[in-house]
Amino acid sequence: MVPEIVSGKMLRSRTGSPYSLDPLIRWSLGPGCSTELGIGWGRGFGLVEHVLGQDSILNQSNSIFGCIFYTLQLLLGCLRTRWASVLLLLSSLVSLAGSVYLAWILFFVLYDFCIVCITTYAINMGLMWLSFQKVQEPQGKAKRH
Repeated sequence: MVPEIVSGKMLRSRTGSPYSLDPLIRWSLGPGCSTELGIGWGRGFGLVEHVLGQDSILNQSNSIFGCIFYTLQLLLGCLRTRWASVLLLLSSLVSLAGSVYLAWILFFVLYDFCIVCITTYAINMGLMWLSFQKVQEPQGKAKRH
């Protein structure tokens, strides 16, 4: 998700092809980053087009889903209610499942390596761990610093 936020729409050329990106930008993103942006896995996680069609409103760039997810994480993380903690954990688990799916695609389908993607997977694991810690906190007591 984050690789798309960092590099997706901002770095695409007017033709939409990641292969026309400046070579220095491609190198700085990592050897596999521009490849993953230009193939079917970069939109709707490679699934929406096959299930709902290419013209579906849900067949958006993965960066859109990433922005929604991380905004949700930020907003829910600011709340101290039990339902917000549970929703935070559930959304983190969904993102972790998505990370495992995309990592599998990256390594075993594309046979590629992308440092930005790997970093994203690690961030999602960290968010899940923090969400799990937040759910286990006692709810009635305010934290003292």
